[in-house]
Amino acid sequence: MPDAPPRLGDLAIAVPGIDPRHSISQLGEWFLLPEYEPLLSLPLVRDGRVAGLISRYQMMQLLFRQFGRELFGRRPVHRFMKRDPVVVDADLPLEAAADQILASMTFPVTEDFIIVRDGRYLGVGTVIGLLQALQRQLSARSRQLARALRELRTSQTQLVQSEKMASLGQMVAGLAHEMNTPLGYVSANVELAEQFFGEARRLNEAVFAFLDLVLAPRVEAEAFDQALARLVRLRQHCDPAGQAVDLARLFSDTRCGLGEIDKLVRGLQDFSRLDRAGDEAVDIHHCLDAALLLASHLLKDRIRVVRDYAEVPPVPCRPSEINQVLLNLIVNAAQAMRTGGVLRLSTGRHANGVCVRVTDNGAGIPAHLLPRIFDPFFTTKPPGEGTGLGLSISHRIVERHGGRIQVRSDPDRGTTFTLTLPAGPAAGAPSGPDTLSLTRRIP
Repeated sequence: MPDAPPRLGDLAIAVPGIDPRHSISQLGEWFLLPEYEPLLSLPLVRDGRVAGLISRYQMMQLLFRQFGRELFGRRPVHRFMKRDPVVVDADLPLEAAADQILASMTFPVTEDFIIVRDGRYLGVGTVIGLLQALQRQLSARSRQLARALRELRTSQTQLVQSEKMASLGQMVAGLAHEMNTPLGYVSANVELAEQFFGEARRLNEAVFAFLDLVLAPRVEAEAFDQALARLVRLRQHCDPAGQAVDLARLFSDTRCGLGEIDKLVRGLQDFSRLDRAGDEAVDIHHCLDAALLLASHLLKDRIRVVRDYAEVPPVPCRPSEINQVLLNLIVNAAQAMRTGGVLRLSTGRHANGVCVRVTDNGAGIPAHLLPRIFDPFFTTKPPGEGTGLGLSISHRIVERHGGRIQVRSDPDRGTTFTLTLPAGPAAGAPSGPDTLSLTRRIP
């Protein structure tokens, strides 16, 4: 359990209260006692109740004036005491007590304040003691905030990693789907080629066995007839010319399938840029095409893709991060068009940068939800289809690159996400892990 917050009573210096009927001279002697040495004032108490307070400053004004000791030394202190000292309840939190003391205390500070509980005298508090306690409390809270910040950053890193793993799972599923087709006919072609070569091997063995008999100095007629019959039988079931044509076609199809697989692998490599680290100037169209390739399993047969690419300058960025943003926007667009539609990808110049628009003609986003779509954990997708972090992370990535991401949506007509990135040498993204900003963003 967290520690209870400190109270003002913890600061009370429990010095005995002084009867206000004592003389001024007697109080001067009390100020010299060790237990009263830290104090600026003496508490005047009668029957457990605070009667007043007199400060060292006030005592010096009385005693050190000309003939002051003779004039005032024997007089009772209640005639000179401050009858309305700063009195604060012991159970007040330090901040509330500090506010009350600050509002009541005069400056420069020449006196202390009195601490009571249930109206009865408890002790004396000093301004220095209060400041030191507030400083300790502030330091403790700073440590708590630092610990909370570390925990928050750890949680943010885990959330970002969770979103990346979700995207990776989706990407791997798509790649597996896309690779299955070329792998299927490559595998089938290899099996057919294996059959052709098996027949050719058996025919080749029969030919060499017959030649061995022909070249032998002596051979039995029965063995010769058997070898010849086997060779004729194999030749009748084998069409070398036709098989050569079939093999050529098989190899061509196999090369085509391997080319498709190579294209997918290169697309994944371009998407993640595993062989390139840091910032570099990239063609934004290559990023779009790489993201499209990885999302193709969501688009095929039901969504028509329209590319409207303009001539734009290279964009300095971290390619893998921008690819992640574009893939997220394309996947969101595909999921918004559940019954099919048109996905339009367009690029153009924008001021000193490059503009990318991802437009779908899906269901659109209601106007009252638009201000929240970049908030962490907010999603309009059905349960299980999204973590609510994709757009939030994308927003953060684009901000780190010095760009902007905006959205415009019309219900039943579709949604357009507009991504603008600077195209200057200063536009590279700073290195460092993704982090979430848990503040509300309004596009």
